Amino acid sequence: MKNSTAFVTAGLFSLFACGAAFAQSSQIPVGAGTNVAGVMGGAYVGYNYQVSPNFVVGVEGDFQGNHSSASFYYPTFDVSPSVQQNWLASLNARLGIAYDRVLFYVIGGGALAQGSVTATPGVVLFRSPPGPVVPEVSRTANLSGWDIGAGIEYAFDPHWVSRLEYRFYDFGSFDSANVGHYLPLHVQTSVNTVRVGFAYLFGAPAPVVVTKD
Repeated sequence: MKNSTAFVTAGLFSLFACGAAFAQSSQIPVGAGTNVAGVMGGAYVGYNYQVSPNFVVGVEGDFQGNHSSASFYYPTFDVSPSVQQNWLASLNARLGIAYDRVLFYVIGGGALAQGSVTATPGVVLFRSPPGPVVPEVSRTANLSGWDIGAGIEYAFDPHWVSRLEYRFYDFGSFDSANVGHYLPLHVQTSVNTVRVGFAYLFGAPAPVVVTKD
């Protein structure tokens, strides 16, 4: 990879696992958790600058959307939470070491996401016959946090590169909607992704043409 500068745009596909841990409130230790696994798709754009023959710095942004969810029963509070990851986005700095056509890099910065939680009350604590059944309650939250990862790129053409990358996201916690007379469920979220991408390099050097006299 010999580009002095390059602008990158590409498609991006990821296998992801979103972990969510639940408690009755932020003052009570987390008492349960679940994981959501699925596939995301999106795009990324960025700019690279080769500061020396072997070192590359850059900035990159990406967006990925998906629609996967998982639910479980939380017996302590007689609630069945369901968590869903809607989309992820991030703006990051990159630092890489180039060797011939290969670039090894680390990446990290700020991240945004949208997640949803649906809490379905059970029948032990929320129903007193002949009282009515408490309806389920949902909340969608826009989350902010940070991400960090590492990856490898291979330039199989002067203008095309492929990449394989691992990225970890941490979005802290938020309180989902109240369920009956309970305090909100306190949800802590993090996401792990393994992604594959392909990018076209704008501004990559044109190949040298050798002419004969």
